[in-house]
Amino acid sequence: MPEIVKFVYIMITFSFLTIIVTNVEGFRCEEDSDCPRRYCPFAFRPRCLLSYCICERFML
Repeated sequence: MPEIVKFVYIMITFSFLTIIVTNVEGFRCEEDSDCPRRYCPFAFRPRCLLSYCICERFML
């Protein structure tokens, strides 16, 4: 009986994680100004690439 409960728990956890991972889309954009500044950590800047915002290292 405990093995069945453990199996069900593991299946629910993996299916939930799969749903979360497949629904990640990111920010859509048409130009660099469409990407929010807070999207990227320090020393990176947001940039629009193939209609998605990405973080690019900022070089001085």
